[in-house]
Amino acid sequence: MRKRIVTGLLILAVLGVVAVVLTRPKEGSIAWHKREYLSAYEGSWEQRAEKGLNRLFGKPTPSWPAGRWDLIEKHQRALIELGYLEERKLVLSNRAGNVMAVAANTVRANRSADPGLERLRDTHRFIFVSAPETNTLVIVAPRDDMPVLVEVIRKADVP
Repeated sequence: MRKRIVTGLLILAVLGVVAVVLTRPKEGSIAWHKREYLSAYEGSWEQRAEKGLNRLFGKPTPSWPAGRWDLIEKHQRALIELGYLEERKLVLSNRAGNVMAVAANTVRANRSADPGLERLRDTHRFIFVSAPETNTLVIVAPRDDMPVLVEVIRKADVP
């Protein structure tokens, strides 16, 4: 009887390992780059725990470790090349780029405040807005979310 239980458990363990190996995203695929991007973006579990404890006790959170942004950018570039992300440059007519970048990132972080942005719930970590020039915004976002973001920014650019 014990032999059958042990054999059954071994078979389950082997099947579990096979399932994990077979369901892992293939290196270089969109799913793999998304996983690696999020892993770099969110940090290790130790970094997340430290950040949470610092917030809890009101201490400043440490800056990102060296090389972390490079890793994020590497996977971001790959996701752009694979077509999951899109990079778009918008020229603003009525507002300064740095003000709009702050506003856009605030909207991204508080997306539940606008019912139109609720769909960004699962993709907000892939959205980056920067202002490389005075009246210019560069948006990197999932291709499906880009029209919503551009519309929000265009509306905000109107005085």
